[in-house]
Amino acid sequence: MYIIILIVIAVIIYAFSSGERPDFVLSIREGALSIDKGTISNGIFNDFKIVLKNVKQGKVIGHKSEQGFKLSFQGEISDGMCQRLRNIIGIHQP
Repeated sequence: MYIIILIVIAVIIYAFSSGERPDFVLSIREGALSIDKGTISNGIFNDFKIVLKNVKQGKVIGHKSEQGFKLSFQGEISDGMCQRLRNIIGIHQP
């Protein structure tokens, strides 16, 4: 009985610990862009800053995949801005 409970607990811990973690997180607070987690090149950061200059609050989250970076967005970032940010990532990738 105890072994089953331990196995269940181990599976739960593994599921939570192996979740997809972002490679970088950018936050926009009161119109200012900052890096909350990870690193990105100065070129990408500066280009993102230009696109997001009129956004008051939001987040850009980047996950590295085999095809490059996948971006997800939160907050006041419009669909057009999202596409421009994806284009920037595509241009700057090796």
